Amino acid sequence: MPLREFIDAYQSQVSLLGIQFLWTTRLSDALCKGKKVDKVSDLEKKKKDNDQIMKDLTLMCLEESLSKLVRTKVETLVTIQVYQRDQFDLMI
Repeated sequence: MPLREFIDAYQSQVSLLGIQFLWTTRLSDALCKGKKVDKVSDLEKKKKDNDQIMKDLTLMCLEESLSKLVRTKVETLVTIQVYQRDQFDLMI
């Protein structure tokens, strides 16, 4: 399911859980790689994927048609993505 549809379809807590689950899955997959060279390159790919989620959320936040409730939900998801991005940076 595309990110936008997922966020629109579910409450804030479920949207947040989905984003965190996706991040955890990506990070775990990257860390389970056998060789160190593969780990680093896979971590960088996963970081780019997570950065794209943050860009998509940021673009959503800039839309003027969002209700106050949806805007707050998206802003919260952006905040979580920034924290998760920082955690990825520590891993690389």
